[in-house]
Amino acid sequence: MDLLLLEHALGGLPAGAWEKARNAYGPSVESAWPRALERLRARPDPRHRAYEAMGVTASAREVIEARLRALPPVEEP
Repeated sequence: MDLLLLEHALGGLPAGAWEKARNAYGPSVESAWPRALERLRARPDPRHRAYEAMGVTASAREVIEARLRALPPVEEP
């Protein structure tokens, strides 16, 4: 969620953000990003519980929800 909000604020994720994410989450963070977004979109109940637990503001929730709605449809194998 933090990366989604940063992406929104900056109009994209800068190289420094990816480097920081790789340091925090490991080298596969960039390839995992699309899967993480889809998983976040596909699981609204845990997402909304996370909003509550993390104290995510209404305006931040709107940004996240809009970004998730804008994701391309998942292609079935």
